[in-house]
This record gives sequence, structure tokens and C-alpha cells, in this order.
Amino acid sequence: MTPGTRGALTGPRQLPLRRLALAAALIALLTLGCGAGQEAQTADQITGTGAAYGQTGEVSVLDAQFVFDGPIAGNEVYRPGADAPLQLTIVNAGAAVDRLVEVSSPVASSARITGDPRIPGGQALTAGYVEPVASVETRDASPIEITLVGLTEPVRAGLTYPVTFTFADAGSLTLSLPVENPDALPPRGAPGR
Repeated sequence: MTPGTRGALTGPRQLPLRRLALAAALIALLTLGCGAGQEAQTADQITGTGAAYGQTGEVSVLDAQFVFDGPIAGNEVYRPGADAPLQLTIVNAGAAVDRLVEVSSPVASSARITGDPRIPGGQALTAGYVEPVASVETRDASPIEITLVGLTEPVRAGLTYPVTFTFADAGSLTLSLPVENPDALPPRGAPGR
């Protein structure tokens, strides 16, 4: 070793290390580029609102949002005193049966759950979908209806509102539910179709 090099690689041993560093940098750049661009199958798809989702215990609430039918004037989807249906999917990833026991929100006087709110282990419940869309998209799902009753304030498009889902075993989960985008409504089946 020459004085002042303190163990630095020189000569033929230095070349493989430079190649290795260059190869690692090239792989990193190529890997970063994998997520860029659009895939042809998804390039024209529109996300309506980016619905809310969350988990408590073994239970997940997915694609949760306020829904409505038809055009609106301005951004007020529901007026105070109105009832607002919710659209969502509840999945029980556990082995034991759980049950949705309550739904509440500070923007509603109460909530109504219509149908059997039991969720067997490994099964799902859907709410707010027009049949047969829910059963097609979520295999073995049981449909129920969840409605916020007696809104205490207007529900407006583009905003989110807190809604708490309480389960017998999994506990409570509060999500900020968005209001469905009226310009990009999700596909729905027609009754009897």
C-alpha cells in the first residue's frame, strides 16, 4: 500500500466495486419507474370519492360512503331532517360470528339497521347496493340497509362526516364518510335485472 491511501482499493479490485455500484443504481432507477404511467385497462377509470375504510378487531368496514339518487342543485345532498342511506361492505375476517349492534353520527338523531346484522366468520355484509351488484361483487354477502335518520345538519357533496359503527365483539370504529360524487356515480344494477 502506498502512503496516504489507507486501504483504498486501487487497480483491478476497484473496477468490480464500481460496476456493482453502477448496477445497483441502475436497478433502483428501473424499479422506481415500474409504478409510473398508466395501464391500458385502468387508464379511463374514475374514482368517485375514495370511500372510507377501517378495521377494528377482526372486522373491516370497506368502501363506506353516503349515497344518493339523482341530480342535486348546488352541493346539498340531504337537508336537515332528511334520512341518509349509507353504502358499505363489512367483512368479518375472524372465525366467530360478530354483529353490528349500532350505527351513530353527530349529524343524525339516530340510525336504522334493517336486516340481519350478524356477520358469520369469513363472511360479509353489504349495505346500500342495489341487488344484484352487491352479491356479484362480494361473494356470499348478506344485504342489509343502514340509514342515518333525522339529519341535524345539511350533508354536502365533497365533505366527510363522522359515522361510528359498533360491533358486539370487535368494538367501535369511527370513520369519516365522504359523500358520493354525483358526477361519477358507481355502477349499480337495476331492480329485476
